[in-house]
Amino acid sequence: MDALNLLVTELVILAILAVFLELLIPAGELSRYVRMVLGLLIIVAVLQAATGFWHRELAGTFGELSLQQTVPASMSILDEGRQRWEENHARALDEYRAGLARQIMALTRLNPDVEVVKVEVELDVQGLGGEVGRLQEITLYILPDRPGTTAPGVGREVDDGRERLRRTVAEFYNVDEAVVKYDIQR
Repeated sequence: MDALNLLVTELVILAILAVFLELLIPAGELSRYVRMVLGLLIIVAVLQAATGFWHRELAGTFGELSLQQTVPASMSILDEGRQRWEENHARALDEYRAGLARQIMALTRLNPDVEVVKVEVELDVQGLGGEVGRLQEITLYILPDRPGTTAPGVGREVDDGRERLRRTVAEFYNVDEAVVKYDIQR
């Protein structure tokens, strides 16, 4: 009942204010805007009273819920959010690792002297080296020289090709050459 009394009081005050403003402001463009603003104020007053009533009704309905019941629920929500973040973070690092391996594989195909069959990438997942996702090691798995296809003195050129490939990959990813290793597959 108090809300209804308050609403009637506000509406009466707004109506009196509207009458005085119309008397003070000359007729024309400005009076239309004043009427519009006062109309909006009346709408706001009615809506405010209605939402106040609605809010009190909801508070009475859900008043029996206590803060102690909602805190454990919010903690489980936070735990679930943290777990989902960790899962998404691990998935993103895996995708990043796979994408880097594909990029490096494509880069190695530019060197026709050495045939790389597989690339493995290790990343810093804990952030111990300063940044999470920083390259720790790149391993290139290379096929051995095919027997009978190398001429005398060509073995040195193959070793140079492997070292050149290591340098190229290291320079491309701006890492130390010691990070890039190769393993000859048997």
